[in-house]
Amino acid sequence: MAVSGIRRVARNATSLLTTDVVTRGTTFVMYVVIARRLGTHEFGQMALALNLFHVFHIVSVLGLRNFIIREVAREKATTGKYLLNGSMIVFVSSLLAVGFAAVFVRVMGYAGDTSFLIVLLSFGLVPYALSIVCEAVFRAWERMHYIAYTYVAANLVKMVFVVALLYLDFGLVEVVFVLLATRVVTLALHWWVVSRHIDATGMSADWTFCKNMLTKSFAFFGMDSVHVVRSSFNTILLSKFGGETAVGLYSAATQIRLPIT
Repeated sequence: MAVSGIRRVARNATSLLTTDVVTRGTTFVMYVVIARRLGTHEFGQMALALNLFHVFHIVSVLGLRNFIIREVAREKATTGKYLLNGSMIVFVSSLLAVGFAAVFVRVMGYAGDTSFLIVLLSFGLVPYALSIVCEAVFRAWERMHYIAYTYVAANLVKMVFVVALLYLDFGLVEVVFVLLATRVVTLALHWWVVSRHIDATGMSADWTFCKNMLTKSFAFFGMDSVHVVRSSFNTILLSKFGGETAVGLYSAATQIRLPIT
């Protein structure tokens, strides 16, 4: 039993590490090609859009990932109920997050093309948040290799298409559409895996249950919010007082430092 447990932990840790490395690696390649092909200003626009996506995903997820992991890990029989009700919650909260993004760009006074990119990319919050709920179920069941399968495949395809589009002289709008398509494909792969390999029976919509989930996940939401504000604050300040080019230079330095970190 001890050997089996060690193997399970090693497999799950390796799966998460692989997912993290591939995700960050493909993003790094995408950033490099955008910077080389389009320039510092456009690179800053893309970096700002992705940074704000990271900020607003906290609003769309509401701390439910860690909460669902904890609750489903305690009692696997509740998987279906948490999966369905969690998906209902994040679907609504993601739409609200898109609205917040639209308001935010107006308040900050970004240029029209930058605002358009940010709002367009924010529509990816809906499939992303729904994917996070599925990911939480995989983690609770200690099936992290399913996360690796889906994210590695989707990110590699994303990288190939983005690089191809940029070398064919397409712009950031087309790149954003590829990113949105990647989110949708990832969600489809997650639900396919859930339907085949996870016992998610007992799905039932329950508004009282949703309310209790939100109440109990508030602490996780608070912790996630503090982390995001801390990590994104410099970029948001630069975008307001220095513009997209300053964001591009700052993000380039950050990306070069990221592999070492």
